Amino acid sequence: MICISILIVQLHTELQQLVPDRPEGVRAPASIVTAVFGGTLQSEVRCLACGTESKKFDPFLDLSLELPETGRHDAPVSLADCLASFVQIEELADTERYFCSSCKCKQKSTKQFWIRRLPNVLCLHLKRFRWHNYFRTKVDTSISFPLVSLDMSGFVLPNVPDTRRSGRGSLLYDLAAVIVHHGSGAGSGHYTAFAINEDQWFHFNDQTVRATESSAVASCKPYILFYIRREFTS
Repeated sequence: MICISILIVQLHTELQQLVPDRPEGVRAPASIVTAVFGGTLQSEVRCLACGTESKKFDPFLDLSLELPETGRHDAPVSLADCLASFVQIEELADTERYFCSSCKCKQKSTKQFWIRRLPNVLCLHLKRFRWHNYFRTKVDTSISFPLVSLDMSGFVLPNVPDTRRSGRGSLLYDLAAVIVHHGSGAGSGHYTAFAINEDQWFHFNDQTVRATESSAVASCKPYILFYIRREFTS
């Protein structure tokens, strides 16, 4: 199965190629893909020697979240913890020392991500596959995730008008679909999906589509989660 993030990027690229030629220096208009899935990240690098900060803004179509490896009988890891790990301060390794514009040399530094602008549809990719001794292995960690009312307020950059807006409802998301990988490796196994329509969940398994209970969705081990914002923004 093609990674959904690659599929989204490819779809956006194909749509951009349909746009007529534009004068040099004129930015390409947003496609339906960026209007639906597009958000903005802000990365902050801080020099530990002098405190100088450098900020950078990057667009995203999905967020890739690290998963801790746990034992078979350990308690599930919460999605909120994975999101918190994504925005926590990280000290960069010596091999990744930051060139400080104030110190005029490479210094030890910290890096932190924030979400500056949330998308209308939030795509969360859980990193279930990682390299280990030339092989990609699967992280089979169980995840607890909300089917309704995912609150993103703790992961959005504070005091930015275009991210916080006036209503808290714009930071609440409800689950719309889940992709699940069944099997032990990245090159093998099987994919199924859950999706909701008019308050009824359905399980998609190749050509078979069956109504299912929300409890079946909540107990699955998700690979990719799609959340829809309660209040869309233009």
